Amino acid sequence: MWGIPSFPSGQQEAAEWFFFLTSGLLFFFVGFGVIVCAIYWTTGFLLPAGFWMRLVAAAEVQQVQLGAAASLTCNISYLFDTTWLRHRAGRTPEVVASGGLREGRPLQGFRLSPRYSVGLANRSLALKIQPVEEGDLGLFYCVAMVTSRLEVGAGTLLQAEPPGLQTPGFRHAYCVVVGSGLLVMTLAVCITHWKTRQRQRGPSRNLRP
Repeated sequence: MWGIPSFPSGQQEAAEWFFFLTSGLLFFFVGFGVIVCAIYWTTGFLLPAGFWMRLVAAAEVQQVQLGAAASLTCNISYLFDTTWLRHRAGRTPEVVASGGLREGRPLQGFRLSPRYSVGLANRSLALKIQPVEEGDLGLFYCVAMVTSRLEVGAGTLLQAEPPGLQTPGFRHAYCVVVGSGLLVMTLAVCITHWKTRQRQRGPSRNLRP
């Protein structure tokens, strides 16, 4: 049966304390990882060294199911005519759509495909793609002439959702299940060691005068 190997009394006590220390540290870090994972999936924040830190990326990542519709918002006001560019790795950026606002309604300009259109969303001229095809994936930017200068909006990286990860609920459940499994495994190791230690101490107590 698995247990602590035979050591002289002092070495055995040291080995037991080392085992409990490493098990406790493993239990702590696994639990901490589960908490951080839950915080990240829920709020998009990480908690390193006791400080809140917002995840900052060069471009916002937006995942979409192929065949579904996607709406990419722009952080430039809808008061300015907006052009949307798409950049794919190893290729020259290309214009995919343009438009403006006339009498409170979006006016369509150039469209690379009938599936592309410009519409109002969050006080901006958003790019709408319906349906999304694999060739549509890439990095999108909105640009506009603002007070006689060209302004480039925040980028959006459009990606296809991996199979099986199409809902936030699945990601939350996966994180909780994996973390809980690690916690249970660590706890089982500690309990097994404790029971083995109790059985080893039983005969020694009976031999005492």
